[in-house]
Amino acid sequence: MVKEGSCWLLLCRRRSSVAESCFQTVTSFHEKSHFATKARRLLHANIMVEQHHRHAATVNVSLKRRRSKTVKILFTSGVFLLVVYAIRITQLLSDSSLLHLNLVPLLDEHLTTTSHLISKNPRYLESDNITIGVLSQKPLQFFRQIQDEIDKDDPSTRCFRYGFTYDPAMTPRRIFYGTLMASEPWELFEIVAAEAHGVFSGMVLVEANRTQNFTPRTLLRMQHKETFQKLFGLDNVLIVPFVNELKRLRTIQREHAQRDEIIRGWKTLGMQRDDVGYLADADETFSRDFLRAVQTCQIELLEYEKHKCQIGASVVSAAPQIYEMSPECVTVGARHWRHPDVLSGHCIEGIGDASKNPIAFRREDIPFLRGNTSQVNVVNGEKYYPLYTAADLRIISGRTVETTREARLIDNDLDKFNAYHFHNFFANEQELRHKYFTYGHPDSEAMNKTMEDLHEDLAFVVGCVKNMTTKHPKSKYARVVGGYDFLQPHFRPIYFADPLYRRHRHEKVTRLVLDDKQAALG
Repeated sequence: MVKEGSCWLLLCRRRSSVAESCFQTVTSFHEKSHFATKARRLLHANIMVEQHHRHAATVNVSLKRRRSKTVKILFTSGVFLLVVYAIRITQLLSDSSLLHLNLVPLLDEHLTTTSHLISKNPRYLESDNITIGVLSQKPLQFFRQIQDEIDKDDPSTRCFRYGFTYDPAMTPRRIFYGTLMASEPWELFEIVAAEAHGVFSGMVLVEANRTQNFTPRTLLRMQHKETFQKLFGLDNVLIVPFVNELKRLRTIQREHAQRDEIIRGWKTLGMQRDDVGYLADADETFSRDFLRAVQTCQIELLEYEKHKCQIGASVVSAAPQIYEMSPECVTVGARHWRHPDVLSGHCIEGIGDASKNPIAFRREDIPFLRGNTSQVNVVNGEKYYPLYTAADLRIISGRTVETTREARLIDNDLDKFNAYHFHNFFANEQELRHKYFTYGHPDSEAMNKTMEDLHEDLAFVVGCVKNMTTKHPKSKYARVVGGYDFLQPHFRPIYFADPLYRRHRHEKVTRLVLDDKQAALG
């Protein structure tokens, strides 16, 4: 009896869950035995321990539930982002696979929302019917600090960078800027203004009532002089309407006729012969560093007495780094594009001295082309060459200025470029296609073709979005694999220093490409 009771007490000590049955069994051996007394004590102790365990378990469950809710929230957010980027990766791997997934609307909602947030900005009114585009939300001081750092660079070092010399006694040149504008978003002007803010002494913008193929358009920016003054940091701004209903004036001839208004505008704003004219398209700009070099360096191409406006010796042309639609889509090396251009006021028709430098003869069939490229005027034994029109400045090749090889050897962060071309930085597909339908060399099927079939530059963008490491089959240009982060740190557009802007701009371009693919597959 004693031996058996002892075994049951051992069992009671080890397992509180059987305490009750153990107690009943023990007391059945002997109601008043010392085993029964010990069993009762053990039962009470085990019950207290079990209650403590249950309370601790309840607290643990509560904590686990709270942790679980937090983890679920974080997990859901993480899954959402993973889904978004997984979709993008899927698209890169297969054009068609993404379009069969039901998650495309999710990506669409994400991109639309983020682009919407960054596009909304009190700087511009949507009621103007001018596309805003994707804007940086950084305060102006963010860009001013970058501009100030560039401006503070040692002038001798800056001039050496481009093969120029520096003379501290030289009076800085005044730069007069001119461009044509149409349906570019405000985004594009902000990108250019980030390079040029506070640099120009005069600015002329020309807007036409018809496109190059004579399609009517509304004049949108006639009342935005103050906007441009604030953007570019100067008061001397002139916005000129170009209204011409001559039907035979089409394509490139109409474009050059518009550019003639720029030179008239420079004269109105007070441009002098010692000043320089800077002619660009709205999506082109010299880098801020090079613009400061134009102002302060001794540059033979801008020294009238050394060339008397001779072709090939009097125009500074760009070596641009070209971005296609996105800060992440950059072409490798230089392309055959040599604009914008800078020219001394001495060599500009309407500003230079026509008694020395002749007015160029023009072809009867194509009036904006020179008729005699060997034309010269001799005064006191000195040869003086014809003055330039705006068309001449775009057509006649100048001398491309790059960073010198010596400068690049000293500073490995330098590249050979001195300008940027932000090509096709439109805000939506409609404006992009409208360009190819009505400007330059219009394509009558521009509204129906896929992007990669419409133009090789757009095929390049498709390859960029798909993260192709080789050329797109329909584009002859290779891209910088890795995009913005793999560019030389010394030479990157100021506006692109905002990583959030870069991300949102590239997301917008990605959406355009994906939508185009989806529409193509019906």
